[in-house]
Amino acid sequence: MYKPDMRPMESDLTICTWVKKLDTSDIPTWFSYGVSSEVSEIQLTDMGSRIRLFGDEANLQSLYTVKPGDWFHNCLSWSAATQRRHVYINGVLVDSKATPAGRTLGQDGYLVIGNEQWTTYGTGMDNFNVFGGELYKLNVFSKMLNTSEIEEIAKDMCNDVEEMYGAARSIRWEDILQVSRSGNVIEIPSGCEDTIFTRMKKKLELTEKKLNETISELETALTKIDELEKALNTSCQLNETVTSHWDLLYSNKFYGETLTTEAIEEVRRSLEKIEFLVGVKVSDKIIDFFKRYFN
Repeated sequence: MYKPDMRPMESDLTICTWVKKLDTSDIPTWFSYGVSSEVSEIQLTDMGSRIRLFGDEANLQSLYTVKPGDWFHNCLSWSAATQRRHVYINGVLVDSKATPAGRTLGQDGYLVIGNEQWTTYGTGMDNFNVFGGELYKLNVFSKMLNTSEIEEIAKDMCNDVEEMYGAARSIRWEDILQVSRSGNVIEIPSGCEDTIFTRMKKKLELTEKKLNETISELETALTKIDELEKALNTSCQLNETVTSHWDLLYSNKFYGETLTTEAIEEVRRSLEKIEFLVGVKVSDKIIDFFKRYFN
Protein backbone atom coordinates (compact mmCIF):
# COMPACT_ATOMS: atom_id res chain seq x y z
CA MET A 1 0.00 0.00 0.00
CA TYR A 2 1.32 3.44 -0.93
CA LYS A 3 0.32 6.86 -2.22
CA PRO A 4 1.39 7.26 -5.85
CA ASP A 5 1.11 10.51 -7.77
CA MET A 6 -2.21 10.12 -9.58
CA ARG A 7 -2.34 13.62 -11.04
CA PRO A 8 -1.34 12.47 -14.56
CA MET A 9 -4.37 10.12 -14.52
CA GLU A 10 -6.89 12.71 -13.34
CA SER A 11 -8.83 12.75 -16.63
CA ASP A 12 -7.52 9.72 -18.56
CA LEU A 13 -6.10 6.36 -17.54
CA THR A 14 -5.51 2.77 -18.54
CA ILE A 15 -4.62 0.02 -16.06
CA CYS A 16 -3.18 -3.19 -17.49
CA THR A 17 -1.58 -6.32 -16.11
CA TRP A 18 -0.98 -9.98 -16.77
CA VAL A 19 -2.87 -12.12 -14.25
CA LYS A 20 -2.64 -15.77 -13.27
CA LYS A 21 -5.66 -16.66 -11.18
CA LEU A 22 -4.92 -19.24 -8.50
CA ASP A 23 -7.43 -18.47 -5.76
CA THR A 24 -11.04 -19.57 -6.25
CA SER A 25 -12.51 -17.20 -3.67
CA ASP A 26 -15.27 -14.81 -4.66
CA ILE A 27 -13.59 -11.44 -5.14
CA PRO A 28 -9.76 -11.72 -5.36
CA THR A 29 -8.79 -8.05 -5.78
CA TRP A 30 -5.56 -7.27 -7.60
CA PHE A 31 -5.98 -3.47 -7.83
CA SER A 32 -7.64 -1.17 -5.28
CA TYR A 33 -7.41 2.62 -5.32
CA GLY A 34 -9.33 4.53 -2.66
CA VAL A 35 -9.71 8.20 -1.83
CA SER A 36 -11.35 9.98 1.09
CA SER A 37 -14.60 10.57 -0.81
CA GLU A 38 -14.81 7.07 -2.33
CA VAL A 39 -13.05 4.02 -0.91
CA SER A 40 -13.74 2.10 -4.14
CA GLU A 41 -12.55 4.73 -6.59
CA ILE A 42 -11.09 1.82 -8.59
CA GLN A 43 -11.34 -1.90 -7.84
CA LEU A 44 -10.36 -4.73 -10.19
CA THR A 45 -10.69 -8.44 -9.50
CA ASP A 46 -9.23 -11.45 -11.28
CA MET A 47 -12.60 -13.00 -12.10
CA GLY A 48 -14.57 -9.85 -12.95
CA SER A 49 -17.11 -10.29 -10.17
CA ARG A 50 -16.41 -6.76 -8.95
CA ILE A 51 -15.26 -4.10 -11.42
CA ARG A 52 -15.59 -0.68 -9.82
CA LEU A 53 -14.85 2.80 -11.07
CA PHE A 54 -15.92 5.86 -9.06
CA GLY A 55 -17.87 3.50 -6.78
CA ASP A 56 -20.04 2.22 -9.61
CA GLU A 57 -19.96 -1.57 -9.67
CA ALA A 58 -20.29 -4.08 -12.50
CA ASN A 59 -20.29 -7.88 -12.32
CA LEU A 60 -18.57 -9.23 -15.43
CA GLN A 61 -17.83 -12.70 -14.08
CA SER A 62 -19.53 -14.38 -17.03
CA LEU A 63 -16.95 -12.77 -19.35
CA TYR A 64 -13.93 -13.94 -17.34
CA THR A 65 -13.73 -17.49 -18.65
CA VAL A 66 -9.97 -18.01 -18.23
CA LYS A 67 -9.11 -21.18 -16.32
CA PRO A 68 -7.26 -20.94 -12.99
CA GLY A 69 -3.54 -21.37 -13.54
CA ASP A 70 -3.57 -19.75 -17.00
CA TRP A 71 -2.12 -16.32 -17.67
CA PHE A 72 -4.44 -13.72 -19.18
CA HIS A 73 -4.18 -10.01 -19.92
CA ASN A 74 -6.62 -7.61 -18.26
CA CYS A 75 -7.14 -3.86 -18.77
CA LEU A 76 -9.48 -1.09 -17.67
CA SER A 77 -9.42 2.20 -19.55
CA TRP A 78 -11.33 5.43 -19.00
CA SER A 79 -11.50 9.00 -20.30
CA ALA A 80 -13.34 11.97 -18.86
CA ALA A 81 -13.70 13.38 -22.37
CA THR A 82 -15.55 10.34 -23.73
CA GLN A 83 -17.30 9.62 -20.41
CA ARG A 84 -16.75 5.90 -20.98
CA ARG A 85 -14.86 3.10 -19.28
CA HIS A 86 -13.82 -0.06 -21.09
CA VAL A 87 -12.75 -3.51 -19.90
CA TYR A 88 -10.47 -5.71 -21.99
CA ILE A 89 -9.56 -9.39 -21.67
CA ASN A 90 -6.61 -10.63 -23.74
CA GLY A 91 -6.77 -7.51 -25.91
CA VAL A 92 -10.48 -7.85 -26.68
CA LEU A 93 -13.01 -5.22 -25.60
CA VAL A 94 -15.60 -7.13 -23.55
CA ASP A 95 -17.51 -4.37 -21.78
CA SER A 96 -18.12 -0.63 -22.05
CA LYS A 97 -20.08 1.63 -19.76
CA ALA A 98 -20.86 5.32 -19.37
CA THR A 99 -19.30 7.30 -16.51
CA PRO A 100 -20.64 10.48 -14.87
CA ALA A 101 -20.12 13.72 -16.78
CA GLY A 102 -17.52 15.96 -15.18
CA ARG A 103 -16.17 13.17 -12.98
CA THR A 104 -12.38 13.07 -12.60
CA LEU A 105 -10.14 10.70 -10.70
CA GLY A 106 -9.82 11.47 -7.01
CA GLN A 107 -6.38 12.49 -5.83
CA ASP A 108 -4.19 11.81 -2.80
CA GLY A 109 -5.51 8.29 -2.46
CA TYR A 110 -3.97 4.97 -1.46
CA LEU A 111 -3.14 2.24 -3.93
CA VAL A 112 -3.20 -1.36 -2.73
CA ILE A 113 -1.97 -4.18 -4.93
CA GLY A 114 -3.48 -7.52 -3.91
CA ASN A 115 -6.30 -6.58 -1.55
CA GLU A 116 -9.51 -4.58 -1.30
CA GLN A 117 -9.86 -1.39 0.71
CA TRP A 118 -13.26 -2.04 2.22
CA THR A 119 -14.33 0.31 5.00
CA THR A 120 -11.81 3.14 4.94
CA TYR A 121 -9.28 4.12 2.29
CA GLY A 122 -5.79 3.19 3.34
CA THR A 123 -7.10 0.75 5.98
CA GLY A 124 -9.99 -1.65 6.45
CA MET A 125 -8.52 -4.44 4.35
CA ASP A 126 -10.84 -7.34 3.57
CA ASN A 127 -9.28 -10.69 4.52
CA PHE A 128 -11.76 -12.54 2.31
CA ASN A 129 -10.95 -10.68 -0.92
CA VAL A 130 -7.18 -11.03 -0.89
CA PHE A 131 -5.64 -11.70 -4.28
CA GLY A 132 -4.07 -15.15 -4.32
CA GLY A 133 -2.42 -15.41 -7.72
CA GLU A 134 0.41 -13.98 -9.78
CA LEU A 135 0.79 -10.59 -11.45
CA TYR A 136 3.24 -9.44 -14.10
CA LYS A 137 3.81 -6.11 -15.80
CA LEU A 138 1.16 -4.10 -13.95
CA ASN A 139 1.30 -0.60 -15.46
CA VAL A 140 -0.92 2.48 -15.21
CA PHE A 141 -0.93 4.82 -18.22
CA SER A 142 -1.94 8.48 -18.16
CA LYS A 143 -3.97 8.10 -21.35
CA MET A 144 -6.88 6.04 -22.59
CA LEU A 145 -5.20 3.42 -24.75
CA ASN A 146 -7.29 2.43 -27.75
CA THR A 147 -8.22 -1.10 -28.74
CA SER A 148 -5.34 -1.62 -31.17
CA GLU A 149 -2.80 -0.41 -28.60
CA ILE A 150 -4.13 -2.75 -25.91
CA GLU A 151 -4.31 -5.59 -28.41
CA GLU A 152 -0.62 -5.09 -29.23
CA ILE A 153 0.39 -5.17 -25.55
CA ALA A 154 -1.68 -8.30 -24.98
CA LYS A 155 -0.11 -10.26 -27.85
CA ASP A 156 2.87 -11.50 -25.91
CA MET A 157 3.49 -11.56 -22.19
CA CYS A 158 7.23 -11.30 -22.79
CA ASN A 159 7.24 -8.33 -25.18
CA ASP A 160 8.22 -4.83 -24.07
CA VAL A 161 5.62 -2.83 -26.02
CA GLU A 162 4.49 -0.91 -22.94
CA GLU A 163 7.92 0.72 -22.68
CA MET A 164 7.33 2.65 -25.90
CA TYR A 165 4.82 4.88 -24.08
CA GLY A 166 7.58 6.59 -22.09
CA ALA A 167 6.29 9.13 -19.57
CA ALA A 168 2.68 8.13 -20.30
CA ARG A 169 3.43 4.94 -18.35
CA SER A 170 3.02 6.87 -15.12
CA ILE A 171 3.01 3.94 -12.69
CA ARG A 172 5.52 1.36 -13.86
CA TRP A 173 5.78 -2.30 -12.95
CA GLU A 174 9.47 -1.97 -12.12
CA ASP A 175 8.63 0.80 -9.63
CA ILE A 176 5.81 -1.19 -8.04
CA LEU A 177 8.29 -3.98 -7.34
CA GLN A 178 10.32 -1.53 -5.22
CA VAL A 179 7.39 -0.58 -2.95
CA SER A 180 7.47 -2.04 0.58
CA ARG A 181 5.20 -5.07 1.03
CA SER A 182 3.23 -6.81 3.72
CA GLY A 183 1.69 -10.25 3.89
CA ASN A 184 2.73 -13.28 1.88
CA VAL A 185 4.21 -11.56 -1.18
CA ILE A 186 7.22 -12.97 -2.99
CA GLU A 187 8.93 -12.50 -6.35
CA ILE A 188 9.24 -15.53 -8.61
CA PRO A 189 10.60 -15.95 -12.16
CA SER A 190 8.16 -14.82 -14.83
CA GLY A 191 9.37 -17.25 -17.48
CA CYS A 192 10.28 -14.35 -19.77
CA GLU A 193 13.93 -14.07 -18.75
CA ASP A 194 15.28 -16.19 -21.63
CA THR A 195 13.03 -14.41 -24.13
CA ILE A 196 14.17 -10.99 -22.95
CA PHE A 197 17.83 -12.04 -23.13
CA THR A 198 17.35 -13.35 -26.68
CA ARG A 199 15.61 -10.14 -27.73
CA MET A 200 18.39 -7.99 -26.27
CA LYS A 201 21.00 -10.12 -28.02
CA LYS A 202 19.24 -9.62 -31.37
CA LYS A 203 19.11 -5.87 -30.79
CA LEU A 204 22.84 -5.80 -30.08
CA GLU A 205 23.55 -7.85 -33.19
CA LEU A 206 21.44 -5.47 -35.30
CA THR A 207 23.23 -2.46 -33.80
CA GLU A 208 26.60 -4.05 -34.56
CA LYS A 209 25.52 -4.70 -38.15
CA LYS A 210 24.42 -1.09 -38.65
CA LEU A 211 27.68 0.14 -37.09
CA ASN A 212 29.74 -1.99 -39.46
CA GLU A 213 27.73 -0.69 -42.42
CA THR A 214 28.38 2.89 -41.27
CA ILE A 215 32.10 2.20 -40.94
CA SER A 216 32.13 0.71 -44.45
CA GLU A 217 30.33 3.78 -45.85
CA LEU A 218 32.82 6.05 -44.09
CA GLU A 219 35.78 4.15 -45.48
CA THR A 220 34.28 4.37 -48.98
CA ALA A 221 33.73 8.10 -48.58
CA LEU A 222 37.30 8.67 -47.41
CA THR A 223 38.59 6.70 -50.39
CA LYS A 224 36.53 8.86 -52.77
CA ILE A 225 37.83 12.02 -51.14
CA ASP A 226 41.43 10.85 -51.46
CA GLU A 227 40.87 9.97 -55.13
CA LEU A 228 39.32 13.35 -55.82
CA GLU A 229 42.12 15.20 -54.06
CA LYS A 230 44.71 13.33 -56.11
CA ALA A 231 42.81 14.01 -59.34
CA LEU A 232 42.53 17.74 -58.64
CA ASN A 233 46.14 18.05 -57.54
CA THR A 234 47.29 16.20 -60.66
CA SER A 235 45.15 18.26 -63.05
CA CYS A 236 46.00 21.60 -61.53
CA GLN A 237 49.05 21.96 -59.30
CA LEU A 238 48.64 24.98 -57.01
CA ASN A 239 51.24 26.95 -55.14
CA GLU A 240 51.10 27.96 -51.47
CA THR A 241 49.44 31.32 -52.21
CA VAL A 242 46.14 29.69 -53.23
CA THR A 243 43.36 30.65 -50.79
CA SER A 244 40.30 30.79 -53.10
CA HIS A 245 39.12 29.35 -56.41
CA TRP A 246 40.32 32.52 -58.25
CA ASP A 247 43.82 31.81 -57.01
CA LEU A 248 43.85 28.94 -59.52
CA LEU A 249 45.12 31.62 -61.91
CA TYR A 250 48.39 31.55 -59.94
CA SER A 251 49.00 27.95 -60.97
CA ASN A 252 51.71 27.11 -63.52
CA LYS A 253 49.15 26.41 -66.22
CA PHE A 254 47.74 29.96 -66.04
CA TYR A 255 50.11 32.43 -64.46
CA GLY A 256 52.08 34.31 -67.14
CA GLU A 257 50.32 32.37 -69.89
CA THR A 258 47.64 33.37 -72.37
CA LEU A 259 44.17 32.27 -71.22
CA THR A 260 42.85 29.81 -73.78
CA THR A 261 39.63 27.89 -74.25
CA GLU A 262 41.53 24.63 -73.82
CA ALA A 263 42.98 25.72 -70.45
CA ILE A 264 39.57 26.76 -69.15
CA GLU A 265 38.06 23.46 -70.31
CA GLU A 266 40.77 21.55 -68.44
CA VAL A 267 39.91 23.33 -65.19
CA ARG A 268 36.21 22.64 -65.78
CA ARG A 269 36.90 18.95 -66.23
CA SER A 270 38.85 18.92 -62.99
CA LEU A 271 36.02 20.56 -61.06
CA GLU A 272 33.47 18.14 -62.53
CA LYS A 273 35.24 15.41 -60.63
CA ILE A 274 33.21 16.62 -57.63
CA GLU A 275 30.59 14.11 -58.83
CA PHE A 276 32.70 11.49 -57.07
CA LEU A 277 31.16 12.78 -53.83
CA VAL A 278 27.55 11.91 -54.72
CA GLY A 279 26.18 9.79 -51.87
CA VAL A 280 28.91 10.80 -49.41
CA LYS A 281 27.76 12.13 -46.02
CA VAL A 282 28.92 15.58 -45.00
CA SER A 283 31.75 15.43 -42.47
CA ASP A 284 34.59 17.61 -41.19
CA LYS A 285 36.86 16.24 -43.88
CA ILE A 286 34.30 17.00 -46.62
CA ILE A 287 33.90 20.56 -45.33
CA ASP A 288 37.68 21.03 -45.19
CA PHE A 289 37.88 19.73 -48.74
CA PHE A 290 35.36 22.29 -50.06
CA LYS A 291 37.05 25.09 -48.15
CA ARG A 292 40.36 24.09 -49.68
CA TYR A 293 39.26 23.77 -53.31
CA PHE A 294 36.05 25.81 -53.63
CA ASN A 295 36.49 28.72 -51.26
